[in-house]
Amino acid sequence: MVHRLLVSVLSLMSVVASPQPVSIDYDTFCGQSEQERIRTFNTVTPEIRAELVRTRITRWLDANSARLSTEQLAIMRESVAFVTADAYREETRSAFQERAKELEQRTAALFTREEMRQALTIHGNCR
Repeated sequence: MVHRLLVSVLSLMSVVASPQPVSIDYDTFCGQSEQERIRTFNTVTPEIRAELVRTRITRWLDANSARLSTEQLAIMRESVAFVTADAYREETRSAFQERAKELEQRTAALFTREEMRQALTIHGNCR
């Protein structure tokens, strides 16, 4: 279940395909309902997907860093670095799956499921 939380964003891209990628900034994206965010996420390029996810993690990290341990800070920074456009490209996605599982397991040892949902998925509250 926790694995689903960390990699749900990676798997969302296969749900809906759009012939014409759109562009969106994070604040506009966050102004959408959760269902709209899912639809939008599935229409943007891998580069924009990665940017949206990195921004989400970075903003969560900025808002919560004062209460986080050194280990927690390090794993969130590692998560930001892990999210690249190649993680969202069909031809390179599978190479990221094993690493995503390993990173998710280490993250789950340091954070609650809700913290992971808020920090690492498009399903949490936007900041």
